[in-house]
Amino acid sequence: METKANWEYCDLVMKGGITSGVVYPLAINELRTKYLFKNIGGNSAGAIAAALTAAAEYGRRKGLASSYDVLAGLPKELGSDNFLLSLFQPSTATARIFRVALVALKSQSLLGRILSASGSLILNFWAWTLFGVLLGASVPAVLFLIFGGPGVPYVLLGIFWVLVISVGVVLIAAGADALRATVKNRFGFCSGFDPGSTTGPPLTNWLHAKIQAASGKDMDLPLTFGDLWQAPAVDGEPSMTGPTIKLQVVTTNLTLGRPFTIPFESGTFYFSEAEVRSLFPTPVANHLVEKSPKENRTVTTRDKKPLLRLPEAQDFPVVMAARLSLSFPILLSAMPLYMGDFPHKDVSPDGEHVMADRCWFSDGGICSNFPIHFFDSPLPRWPTFGIDLKPARAGTNAGDKDLVWFPQKPGSGSQLAVDNFDQGSTLQRLFGFIGAILNAMQNWRDNIQATAAGYRDRIVHISLRSDEGGLNLNMPPTLIQSLSNRGAIAGRLLRDHFDFGSHIFARYRITMCALQRYLNDLRNAWVQPLPQDDIGRKYVSGELEPAHYRPRSDKLRAVMLAALGQLVELPVGWTEDLKDGQMFCKDNCPSPEPILRNQPKF
Repeated sequence: METKANWEYCDLVMKGGITSGVVYPLAINELRTKYLFKNIGGNSAGAIAAALTAAAEYGRRKGLASSYDVLAGLPKELGSDNFLLSLFQPSTATARIFRVALVALKSQSLLGRILSASGSLILNFWAWTLFGVLLGASVPAVLFLIFGGPGVPYVLLGIFWVLVISVGVVLIAAGADALRATVKNRFGFCSGFDPGSTTGPPLTNWLHAKIQAASGKDMDLPLTFGDLWQAPAVDGEPSMTGPTIKLQVVTTNLTLGRPFTIPFESGTFYFSEAEVRSLFPTPVANHLVEKSPKENRTVTTRDKKPLLRLPEAQDFPVVMAARLSLSFPILLSAMPLYMGDFPHKDVSPDGEHVMADRCWFSDGGICSNFPIHFFDSPLPRWPTFGIDLKPARAGTNAGDKDLVWFPQKPGSGSQLAVDNFDQGSTLQRLFGFIGAILNAMQNWRDNIQATAAGYRDRIVHISLRSDEGGLNLNMPPTLIQSLSNRGAIAGRLLRDHFDFGSHIFARYRITMCALQRYLNDLRNAWVQPLPQDDIGRKYVSGELEPAHYRPRSDKLRAVMLAALGQLVELPVGWTEDLKDGQMFCKDNCPSPEPILRNQPKF
């Protein structure tokens, strides 16, 4: 086990971005020279980086000297022999439409993408193209046979009909093929897993191998959340800091229309053994089956196929969490799990039978692509760093160093990133407008959070050009190296220039501001009641018995009521000695003003 004389903790949250994740390995390696990673989180590609960081930190704590070498070697590996692209292997059914999409993505201009896609459609759907040409040519041929006359008009008409009908036929054929193939392949081109691939490991196979290598665990013993929680401490490490390593990622349950944090905190979800064996390596599938809690009931799909309950959080495989978060729509297959319909269970002499509905889990970034709120604390004991990815301004020729920015002054970073979508041709501006709407729907909460006081001072921003990261699956080695260099620069900026003392004071100011506003609202509601509040207040005081959520004892009710009384009196004395209406939220308090609110945990 590594001994670190002057160790410090840090948390790390990483943004999603598909191939943009190549920026993270070297950033992580810079930070690990000063910090022990305590809490690690991310979404989509950020979830892959988070899982690998957690595995490497586990390996370091277990005494594996090479644990972080796995991350350090990723940029070179991903940049060699088109390896990054090889991780995304389409199913047989989706191969043709995947090739068309890949060719289109290579072009940077809208016109170039249209022309590239057209050529690829003709090559990949040549039989339908030929059929369209023959069908188009038959129209003027039939007209010529019927009406006769000069041939030139019929030739010109033929060219027109050949173009119109062949394009229509190919588009219809390609669209039907894409719809049929992607839906059949769980709404994605690539499943991410292939037990017998001869062209290199697909994404899930590769990720499982890397997680196991970084953690030092045998390939047949998948790294679990429980392993992370119980990893050995370093010499002198205090015992009152919770789990040794805490990993959190987000996935989106499209069936329920909401995000979920992994590991799941309840035994809500079930899985099909056949389905997990088609999506994960055999050791992972075996582990899920072996660790599935035994139940005194039968749970099946609607068509009576047997299901197993997911393992408890401590037995949940890290690779499965990463794959649930990284299910980029259409590119990667969505993940099926099941939720029991317990209100309509069937109870018979043979036992309890529960039908379950399929839930489709897709990319965590659909709801929150940069969960910087992870591991939040009113008064932090160690920093929670965030690595943000954003588009570079169009036409920029800045070098790697200038494409990385870390706010080093109070108030810096409060400006929201500008999306200049209204540039270019009419068609580009229209698509930019639609993209901006989708971006606002997806990221508005993350964007506001990232610019708030107490958050913005711990986020480093890495800018990416249009041909870097994202869906650019076939980036050349030079681009991958450039992105990796930016990650290293970002890691050094966080490591060398973050002012933790000032951050604590900023968090203290905004916490006190939010508390005062919250308690003032609580006091006003309790000491200035309206007639319509009467019954609810009697429930609170114990004069009437509420229908739901009753305290289990009179003692608990009395303690809660006494606590309420203390809380409503707290803010009264806070400003008695202050003049000129001074409040915690004024007098140089960071802006914008924060709020406290009750919201469900996801």
